[in-house]
Formats: sequence, structure tokens, C-alpha cells
Amino acid sequence: MNQYPIDGFIATTGENEIVVDSFITIHYFVYPKNFFFPGERHNFWEFLYVDKGQVKVSTDDKHYDLTQGQIIFHAPNEFHTVSCNTDNAPNLIVIAFTCNSPAMETLRHIVLNVNEKNRRLLSLIIQEAESSFDSKLEDPYIKGLKPKEEMPFGAFQIMKTNLELILLDICRDLKLSQQKPHNDMQVSSLKDRAEYLRMAGIINYLEENVYKKITLEEVCKQAYMSRSSLQKMFKSRTGESVMNYFIRLKMTEAKRLLTDGRYNISGISDILGFNSIHYFSRQFKAVTGMSPSEYTKSINSQKWDKL
Repeated sequence: MNQYPIDGFIATTGENEIVVDSFITIHYFVYPKNFFFPGERHNFWEFLYVDKGQVKVSTDDKHYDLTQGQIIFHAPNEFHTVSCNTDNAPNLIVIAFTCNSPAMETLRHIVLNVNEKNRRLLSLIIQEAESSFDSKLEDPYIKGLKPKEEMPFGAFQIMKTNLELILLDICRDLKLSQQKPHNDMQVSSLKDRAEYLRMAGIINYLEENVYKKITLEEVCKQAYMSRSSLQKMFKSRTGESVMNYFIRLKMTEAKRLLTDGRYNISGISDILGFNSIHYFSRQFKAVTGMSPSEYTKSINSQKWDKL
């Protein structure tokens, strides 16, 4: 950062780590069943986000099965194709853009889950594009965008800024995950770093789905790993199984909700995706050493002690 005096004050400036220079295309469309895009290669960045359903993506040397909430980045000059072979037509967001910032190299060959904050930003980009361009966003074969005669004020800057925020957020998370191991996980080699990044993606998936019912098979699918390989890696890194870790996440959230006091025990059990309050209570006691009602009493007792 740099600083300089201005009218008796000190102004601070900093680096723009990622700058989006231009948009090539912006798509939001529903792929028909059995759709196949033969592939392309171009000298700019592109990403594909699965808003709903699932698709198959192939690059120069790899194949991916992407499901709802996942994003894949294609670096400049990387060949890529996409196809849909399922009964449910997927909804996709595809954005191609130019960006020469060195930090973008962090996203080369990256597939990951998109958090809620960035999903909202993606939605805002699409909304802005729909009001700014006459081009059909559902046409996968357009080669550019046709601006409307009267674009909304600040439309380009809003789309550009939101995209930069998404890219910055993802790059920051990836860089932090490389620098600061989760739960004291040690990173000592390229193999360890790759494994750690995979672990970070799994843990992020579990945290984002703490209110849902998910199975080990679903986690395996998200991680592109077999059941045995996933369990072995996860146990070596955290000391416990995937689903035990997930239950602990749920119980941490349950304690927060009990402390908040807006929901009763039955309501919290439902919110966290348990089939019965009895099973929820057993899991809560197994993790915390007390029942939900005992925990609530202890919290209320502490509140009274502070009065």
C-alpha cells in the first residue's frame, strides 16, 4: 500500500489484485437433454457454474461431473467441452471475460463449490446482463454481447465489480487454505497441498450443508473420491470419520441456536435435518455431554448470573 498527504489528511492506496478488463459473453440457459457442445479453445478466461442439475465437462486432459453449486474455471487456450446426458435439464451460468492479473493463475484447473455470498453475486450479474444487453443469454453460440441503446446507469461497472469480488473471494480462500492448515493439518509437499485443498473443499461442502441431510455417498461424489479413499484421508487429517465431523458441525450450530433462544428444541431438530427429536437429542448429548434441555438450562443460568 502507498500513502500520501492530502489537505492535512493521509490518503491510502493499494493494489488492484484482480481486474476484469472486458466481458466476451454472458450466458444463463437451460441445456436440453442430451445436449453436447463440441468444444472450443480461446485466449481468454471462462467459467461454468451449475445453477441446477448436473453436466459433464471435459478439458485437454481431464473429465469432470459437475453438480449443482459447483464451478469450473477454464484458463486461456484450454480446450473444453460440455454435455448433458441426464433426464433433468441443467441450468448453467457461463461467463467469458478477459483478465491479465497474475492472481488468476490460482484458478487454473480449479473445480469447487460456490458459497452463498458468491451465488448472490452471480445472480446480480445475470440480472444486470438481462437489462443491459439485447443478446440472448440463453444462446450458447453467440460470439459477443450487443449492448442496448440505453443501458442502465453503471451497468458495466456493477457486473465488472461483482465478478471481481467473486474472483477475489475464491482466490483469497484458496491462498488462505494453502497458508493456514485447517485443524492443524500439516502441509509439507505438493501431494499434501493437493490433499489439503481437497480436504478444504470437503469441509466447506459440509459447512455449507449443515442444515441439510447429506449422505457419505453424496460427499464422495462432491470430492470425486471412493468411499474408502475419502474415509482414509479424512480420518488421517481430522482423526474422525466424515459423518462424525458433520454431526459435530450440526451440534455446534445447535448450541448456537439454543443460545439464541428463538427456536425450541423440536424446531432446531427440524432445522438441522433430523428425522426425530429423540435422535437429535441423543446426538447432542453424545457430542456435548448434556441433553439439549440441560444445555438450555445452563445457558439460562449463566444469563441470570450475569444480571
